[in-house]
Amino acid sequence: MRTEVDAVNVGYTSYEEQAAAYIQYINSTSLRVVYAASGNTTSLELFAKEASTLSPPAQIVTKWDLLHDEDIALLKSLTWDQEALVDYLILEKSSKFAGVSESSFSWGLAYARQVFSDTRPCTGNSGEELYDDDGVVYKDNLSEIYGNPKDWHVDKLWP
Repeated sequence: MRTEVDAVNVGYTSYEEQAAAYIQYINSTSLRVVYAASGNTTSLELFAKEASTLSPPAQIVTKWDLLHDEDIALLKSLTWDQEALVDYLILEKSSKFAGVSESSFSWGLAYARQVFSDTRPCTGNSGEELYDDDGVVYKDNLSEIYGNPKDWHVDKLWP
C-alpha cells in the first residue's frame, strides 16, 4: 500500500481506492490472513480495521507482527529501503499479490512472480483485454496491479 506523503503529493492512487481494490481482491480469494506492506502505519491500521469487518474477517499482518523482540530491534536498525527489502522478499513468495500501479516496487514484484505464473499476463498498455474494469492494469493468476492507468512501469521492468 503506497500512501506515504510523497506518494500522495505526486498523485498516486488514493488510500481509499487502494483499500477498496485490496478488499475486493481479498474477497475474491479464500485468503483470510493477509500480509500487508506500507511505510504508512496509519494506512495499515485503517486497512486492518476494514479487513476485520469482512465476512469472514481477514487478519492483516505486517513484518512487525511476525517478529520477536530481538528481531524487531534488528529490523528497527535498518534503513527504510532495507526494511522494504524484507517486505519484498516476503511478498515475492506469497500465494497472491496485489499492488498499486504507480509503484515500481509493485511492478517489480508482479513481473518477478510472473515467471512462475501459469497464465499470460494482461496489461492495459499491451492492447489485450483486462479481466475486468475495476481499475486493474495488470493481472495474472499470481498478481494484480490496481490504480490510475499510467505507463510509468508497464513493459519497462523484467524479472
